[in-house]
Amino acid sequence: MSDVTTIIRVHDLNCIDFLQRALFSLSGQKVYVDVIIATQRFLPKSVDLIKAATNPYVFGSVRNISILNSDRTDLEDLRSHLINISVKAAKTRYIHFLDFDDIMYPSAYNLLIDCLNRSSAAISFGAIVSTYYERIGGKPYVTNKRREFFGKNKYDLFVDNFCPIHSFLIDLSKVDVSDVLFDENMSALEDYSFLLSFLSKYQGDFSLIDTPVGEYFRRDADTINLANSEFPDPSLRVSRLEKAREIILEKKRSTRVEVRVSEFAWLLNHRSIDQAPAAPVRPLPQEEKAGSDKPYQINEYIGALFASRIVSMAADCREDLDGYVDSVEINEDGTIIKGWVDNYKPEYQKSFIFFCSDTGTSIIEPHRYMRADVDEAMRTNGLEYGFEFSVPRSSFDIRKTGFAVYLAQPNKEEVYRIRMIESLPSEYRRDDNGTK
Repeated sequence: MSDVTTIIRVHDLNCIDFLQRALFSLSGQKVYVDVIIATQRFLPKSVDLIKAATNPYVFGSVRNISILNSDRTDLEDLRSHLINISVKAAKTRYIHFLDFDDIMYPSAYNLLIDCLNRSSAAISFGAIVSTYYERIGGKPYVTNKRREFFGKNKYDLFVDNFCPIHSFLIDLSKVDVSDVLFDENMSALEDYSFLLSFLSKYQGDFSLIDTPVGEYFRRDADTINLANSEFPDPSLRVSRLEKAREIILEKKRSTRVEVRVSEFAWLLNHRSIDQAPAAPVRPLPQEEKAGSDKPYQINEYIGALFASRIVSMAADCREDLDGYVDSVEINEDGTIIKGWVDNYKPEYQKSFIFFCSDTGTSIIEPHRYMRADVDEAMRTNGLEYGFEFSVPRSSFDIRKTGFAVYLAQPNKEEVYRIRMIESLPSEYRRDDNGTK
């Protein structure tokens, strides 16, 4: 049997009933589980109470429960710090994070580990069900269960977080453990910030993203509120959340994400390819065939592979989506291209965007972020997202050749060309036929 370390943070003794439920869900796993309960500035008496309440749950798959208490005082909130010290204390190959009020299904760890064993991914994801309940006579009664988190891959994740902290499992044997690090200056959205950084460097397996592996319990006093119980001022909690959102936004703008061959493989079967001239390239090496886990690197070989396909495909693209390329800036390092797409249409939420030069030799994924100016003008309540390409001059020079930005929907095998806004200089804009 494989071993998993499950890290659970506890900030308040009032959580014991929920904590016991979470531990009970771990006892039924099909792998051995070591539990680390990380507590925030607990007095010795409180630590003893946690030990007494959790010792009976060392049975079934749970073979050990340890308590790690932090007395650190230079940080107001220790949410991220508790995870970081627990990761350093873990002695197993796999680690998992579980909030004290949530549960995992019995086959969860087994399924997520199987994914990691089948691929070169360092982190695997499953679906999480939201469970709503009310207290009647002091007892919790479930009133509703439903899926509320939807997305397909890491590109969707860079638009918005659909992966709660207990939806993923990490294989420490495939990573530098120092990269499993949560930002200790964040007291909200710290798990989302971690995922953005981690997935920019390591491959994720989303093959189970529609398979429920656990439940997220919805209640009035959520985990963040309990973590901030020592800071009861609501305005302080709001300011922390706003600060966290600003950090997330900046991270989306500055983080580069590797693109893999398998993400673009379906383009080779696009309906316009049958009429396209043959591509002057040799066959893909066996290790780089569609579905390979090898990262896509921008080089002349891969560029040549897609050149004739994408260029010939341009005339077949549609332009009836809501979105524009609205900024092209040239500087000494290269070109910055910005734009936005409405995210309220369900079909756009399962898509990705890429930049391609007219010759097909430069294919680049953008950074995604919110566009406050578009939101204010359109009153979309943040349902649009912005994109920004940083194109190094070494791979593309806008003054020598043209380009287009595409929105692709792999599930539908559709590609849309995102229009240039009319205020851009004429040399950047294209007519309906896709030509300058």
